[in-house]
Amino acid sequence: MVEILITYILRILPALAALMLFLLLLPRRAHALRITVYIALFIVIRDAMTPVGLWRFGTDAFFWLRFTPSQALLLIIAAGSTLAAVGMLAAEPQLRRRIEWLRRPQERTGPAPLYASTGLAAGLVGALITAAPLLLFYTGVPIGLRGGIVVSGLLPALALTALLGNFYEELLFRGFLQDYFSTSLKLSPLHAALASGAAFAAGHSFLAVTVSSVGAPLLLFALYEGVIAGLIRMRWGLIPAVISHGGAIFLLSGGFV
Repeated sequence: MVEILITYILRILPALAALMLFLLLLPRRAHALRITVYIALFIVIRDAMTPVGLWRFGTDAFFWLRFTPSQALLLIIAAGSTLAAVGMLAAEPQLRRRIEWLRRPQERTGPAPLYASTGLAAGLVGALITAAPLLLFYTGVPIGLRGGIVVSGLLPALALTALLGNFYEELLFRGFLQDYFSTSLKLSPLHAALASGAAFAAGHSFLAVTVSSVGAPLLLFALYEGVIAGLIRMRWGLIPAVISHGGAIFLLSGGFV
């Protein structure tokens, strides 16, 4: 485990240093460029997980995903993602203040717990809708040809990794970028949601065609997943979008679909 972590850190360190230096030299008001650099940082952190074996992809039955079977490494990934997200929030107070964590729809006037619970339920439904098309591709395909069985004892750590890792990603694409589209560029809420989904898919390009060999299926799934998360963010806020995205990755990587 220690060797994997050292290899991973040494692999990403030069790129992180270059991007962090660029970020430090950018003015605070350059929101679009700062968001772009944060996304580039995330892509480096995420895509380098593949060659060191922190997760793996396969192309049987559309495509499949499995994380490392090490519970300790999963918890480290979850903790690292959380620290990265908290660091971004601390470094960008202007962007942080604009985030809608749980959004009250304009037509709703009920108590906060009611619309909050509805939003959380919408996130769970979004996760199921996101994962559902994979059932069509996986029909009749043995579990051994789509990543293999995931032991039940690993599922709690896997769920935590999926939610916290994708909290980091959703904070970028739905918390910062989608908000920038709607507030700074004055796009309509729907246009901003679709644009964030397209940007999310584009952010998987290297993962799809260079880091792995999955190709178009991964990009199509990322676009579908990103648009659903964008629509949920538009209606219910960031936290339900995190649940939708993280829940779908948990279902996929846990071998449930």
